[in-house]
Amino acid sequence: MACWPNTLSETENFFKKELNVNNSPSFNKGIIKEEYSLWRMEPFKWWVLEKELNFPNELGTSLDMSHSFTCINIFGDNATLLLNRHLPIDLRENKFPTASSASSAIHHVSIKLLKISNNNYYLLIPRGFGLSIWEILLETAKQFGYEIK
Repeated sequence: MACWPNTLSETENFFKKELNVNNSPSFNKGIIKEEYSLWRMEPFKWWVLEKELNFPNELGTSLDMSHSFTCINIFGDNATLLLNRHLPIDLRENKFPTASSASSAIHHVSIKLLKISNNNYYLLIPRGFGLSIWEILLETAKQFGYEIK
């Protein structure tokens, strides 16, 4: 969902009311609930996962991007170490705490990284590159041992 610059405060109020949250997340942060999550991906753009909202046209626009991305859930004791083999992001807890997000690249492919909890991440990849990035991650994960669920 994207708002117009002049509707930013109304959009934040919309999220507070519709999602029953105290505040809209700040840039590159999220709010994680059991039923859904809300992520501020850009100054005027939010991603809502696992929930449909009727976003008013006068506030901005919305687009269903569920068919645009492949989501890989990477979790376990070595998840952060695995991701650090490919991402130039400081993933230590004091720099990238739970409910943080980042845009980066793996092998020149733009990705979005969402930190759900300690050693638990969602890696969102453009659908056309999903298989190739998956294979790269599997090759790297061999050194840690891995289980596909």
